[in-house]
Amino acid sequence: MSIRLESIDTPEDLAEARRRFVERQAARRLASPETDGVGAGSAPRIDVAAFLSGEASPPAGTPVPLGLLRLKRYQSQAKSLAFSPAARAASTDTQIARTIGAFRLEVLEEEDAVFVVVGGPEGLALPRQLTLIHEGMRQSLDLPLGKPIGKIVQTGLDPLSREDQTVIDMLKDPETEIYLS
Repeated sequence: MSIRLESIDTPEDLAEARRRFVERQAARRLASPETDGVGAGSAPRIDVAAFLSGEASPPAGTPVPLGLLRLKRYQSQAKSLAFSPAARAASTDTQIARTIGAFRLEVLEEEDAVFVVVGGPEGLALPRQLTLIHEGMRQSLDLPLGKPIGKIVQTGLDPLSREDQTVIDMLKDPETEIYLS
């Protein structure tokens, strides 16, 4: 909806026009790489709604504006069953494990595949989605998890796939925030 100056007759109209203008500008800046000092014009504007819903993400290797990452973090915290802002314990090269609330996330590496396994206590609904946010790398990824089998949910990743390798690398990094929802 456009803001037309000739339609502003009362202080309430002016306040509403100001509010809409600020919201528009905030949405543009939030999704614009130019506001972050990231190569002006080098990356397309990100669709904020699609990014937050997990329907779309920026092309691989494209940094996500910090404001948008922080908004994704707040949204993920609000809808998650559990989250971990950073790893609390070290893991080995072949097995990565993290406790996230009442859940345990493990990354198991085989010769030709990597499996993400999430287990939880009896009677607690298992998560259906994994959200990874790494502010330092300026990336955010959403990974749908498989259907629960007993008290675990498992999904496989192909280390030869660029997208899956990014997920694996983020899971290995102790600074990656993990949200289970």
